[in-house]
Amino acid sequence: MALTADVVIIGGGLMGCSTAYHLAGRGAGRVVVVEKSTLGAGSSGRSSAILRCHYTHSELARMALKSLEIWQHFPEIIGGECGYTRTGYVVLVGPDNLETLRRNVAMHRELGIKVEMIDLEEVAKMVPGINLEDVAGAAFEPESGYADPGLTLTSLVQRGRELGVQYRQMTPVVGILHAGGRVQGVRTPAEDIAAPVVIDCAGSWAGRVAALAELDLPVQAHREQIVVLERPGDFPGEHPVLSDLLLLQYLRSETGDLTLVGNSDQSEVEVVDPDCYNEEVDLETVEDVLDRVVRRLPRLGEGSLRRGYSGCYEVTPDYQAFIGPVPGLEGFYVNAGYSGHGFKFTPLAGQAMAEIILDGEARVYDAGLFRVTRFAEDQPVVGVHLYSRGQQLR
Repeated sequence: MALTADVVIIGGGLMGCSTAYHLAGRGAGRVVVVEKSTLGAGSSGRSSAILRCHYTHSELARMALKSLEIWQHFPEIIGGECGYTRTGYVVLVGPDNLETLRRNVAMHRELGIKVEMIDLEEVAKMVPGINLEDVAGAAFEPESGYADPGLTLTSLVQRGRELGVQYRQMTPVVGILHAGGRVQGVRTPAEDIAAPVVIDCAGSWAGRVAALAELDLPVQAHREQIVVLERPGDFPGEHPVLSDLLLLQYLRSETGDLTLVGNSDQSEVEVVDPDCYNEEVDLETVEDVLDRVVRRLPRLGEGSLRRGYSGCYEVTPDYQAFIGPVPGLEGFYVNAGYSGHGFKFTPLAGQAMAEIILDGEARVYDAGLFRVTRFAEDQPVVGVHLYSRGQQLR
């Protein structure tokens, strides 16, 4: 006899576990999370976990603000710890993007986001030794920063267990059960799990999961590399998250006098098999990162290379998520495709999915913007005040 559930969630990463927590908290019945490996083994555990509100689309900025408010009060709202660390967030632009930055800051302020244009002298005070010769303007979000993906996942799973969620690790899904245009559950190597609702939260594997039901979901895995530097002893400690739209890099502090450096240039991507890719960092990437770091933060270049690693972005054609029902199979939903900037939305995205499934629509934000059919309708998500470079993640 097949195991029965009210909801099966495929994927035990942050989005899957957030969705499970919110559904269980709303009394959705028996919620089962199935994970092909261990919880958080995919992209979730390799996220740089930056929290920012800076977007060129007002709905994304609004979502980021609502999410930030949850991160700031995570222990009271959800329970457990998330490692929210307030460092501030600085965006640097050149002359060609200065007016665009001003327009985005004005839009953000109208939404209630705490952000302001700041003088370069203020940036220099925040990050002593920074080279700003090519920078024309900067904006600062004082309440942004980063969180800890491992702590966040642990808290979501613990709260989910308290609410009755079952987590089945090392349990790959090999089939989607359906009949008469309606989902019936999932098939695993050990057993079938019958359920009227199945949610694809499989991240970089989301397209493969949908294909098991003969559905098309355009999600690719892009390899992204992170370089970890140890700050030199005379470096003035923790610094704000820096989003450098001239050199197309981002930097954020980490505990232990470390700084993570990532790439904001998506003009050339490396599409990979998420089950088989190089999880280390390439020598050429290290050299390129060090070159760009030294140009912006010469003193940081005097530190030492600690390590590097690679993870996968789960990328859609417009670099925005798929959220909601998948046409062609009633009861089959998706919450995936966040394309490298989804960590910040973790608590809010789970809430939206619970609302869609239990109430018929999301109230917390306009999830219709992220509908699966938007490409067939020629309505991709596009920002309003676009930067000339690095616009995919904004």
